[in-house]
Amino acid sequence: MAVGRSRLAGVIGPILIFLGALLLTAAVATPLYVTGRLKSIPLNVDVTSVATSTVQQDSKANAQFPSRLLDQCSISNGAKRAVVNDVYLTTQTRTLVTDPSDKNSMTFQSGMSTVVNSIQGKGDQVTHPPLSDTGTLIKDCGDGLLQAWVDRVSVDRKTAAPDGQTSETTFQPGTDAPTVKIPDRKGYQYRFPANTAKDGQYSYYDLTTRSSVPMKFVDTKDVSGVDALHFVATGPETDLAATKADGDAAPLGTTLTMTAGWWGIPRVDSGEIVSLDRHAQTTTDLYIDPDTGTLVNQVQHLRQWFAPPAKTAPDTPSAVKNFSLEVLDTQQSWNRDTIESQASAAKSSHNENMLAKRVVPIVGGVLGILALIAGILALLVALRGRRAVSYGVSPSDADAYAPTESAPAGFGAPSSTSSPSGTPSSGLTGTGSLAGSSRVGFGGPPGPDGGDADTEAFTQKRATEPEADESQTEALDTSKIAERRDAGDTGDGEADESRTEVLGTAKSRVKKLFGRGRKDTTDQGEDE
Repeated sequence: MAVGRSRLAGVIGPILIFLGALLLTAAVATPLYVTGRLKSIPLNVDVTSVATSTVQQDSKANAQFPSRLLDQCSISNGAKRAVVNDVYLTTQTRTLVTDPSDKNSMTFQSGMSTVVNSIQGKGDQVTHPPLSDTGTLIKDCGDGLLQAWVDRVSVDRKTAAPDGQTSETTFQPGTDAPTVKIPDRKGYQYRFPANTAKDGQYSYYDLTTRSSVPMKFVDTKDVSGVDALHFVATGPETDLAATKADGDAAPLGTTLTMTAGWWGIPRVDSGEIVSLDRHAQTTTDLYIDPDTGTLVNQVQHLRQWFAPPAKTAPDTPSAVKNFSLEVLDTQQSWNRDTIESQASAAKSSHNENMLAKRVVPIVGGVLGILALIAGILALLVALRGRRAVSYGVSPSDADAYAPTESAPAGFGAPSSTSSPSGTPSSGLTGTGSLAGSSRVGFGGPPGPDGGDADTEAFTQKRATEPEADESQTEALDTSKIAERRDAGDTGDGEADESRTEVLGTAKSRVKKLFGRGRKDTTDQGEDE
């Protein structure tokens, strides 16, 4: 059983050492590998956000109709005057990853649509514009779809910055509207870099004005359990008619020509034709998870108005130069479901990051060290068992042969037990019978052949001794003595002499076996 345990320890020891080394390697390598992977934007991004009209700060607008919108039907139906209504808007955006994407670069495709849910007209009349399903560029003026586009941009997966591979936008998708190429696009939009810092230099790309807007850090705010960095990006007032490429016509809907009376320009002949450009300014509040760069909340204030272009004719009346007509004024804020979903995604990434940076290194390191220690101990047990077996000793009794202060190496400590008759035992502790042991561990100095000297001396001496004669063999054979006693060949005196003869012969054999070094011990036992 003990030999089996030592063999099992010899098998388990290397396995535990290998397992310990593997755990320690994982504890060191996992933070390096996983942290680097977590810094890259995953390819499974698929985010749907819903933003609704909210009341602006310091505004007295009705919460049910907090936005303002130019009535499109007042343009096309021959109305005498422009009409601006109070409305409620909803903007829905879906952003996902599409081709081309690989381990270094990825392409975001974002589809956005803004619809008019309800309109408060004259006399508090409320209407809900229908959504048509026509694929024409020009829709009915009462259609509920205000604007829509599909934006595609390729970004670096580690920095989240546009890499220039793909950058294009299609306004009014599903129609024959052309795709607009956007060269030299810069600024973050759908994702920000991991480890975003409050003192970092970042810019936000505003798709409406097609400009990169510097971001300014405001404060840190808790957003559904995420300590988000609050940045604000306030874009410049931009003439949208001037966003055309060189040689191209102004984008559709960015220039409108109507009479001064329709515009409502004072001190100008109402029949005079006046052309005005659409201007826009966007202020965006961004709440970013600094660890992952995930956008967890967004509030966007959109303003658009018609006004004269930056360059006007010298004879343009001042009333025209200073005139503006509101087209759109709305604050779109992500709803609660969108915020919770984005915050949950950010916290999930936090958990993965913590698992890689803290839990795996600590747990893996502790288990690895324990496995190494257990493996080393198992090998020591196996080595000790093999050494004991090589000396003809049971592994369980190997402690009896350990060197002590009172016994030389190779001999067990003298037994402190007494025989049944009260005589102290002088045998080797834990050796058992000498018979059946082909090699007794004397533990003397090494001989020329690598064995111990005492064993070699004993072997040489034993080889030179004459073979025992038949009478000596018979004297040692206790079975023959028993047969004599049973046959009655000897009396009591003869039995005593036989026993004396046997004891004497045994003593001489023991002396020859242990040599001169054990003579005193044997004589002492005889005297006692």
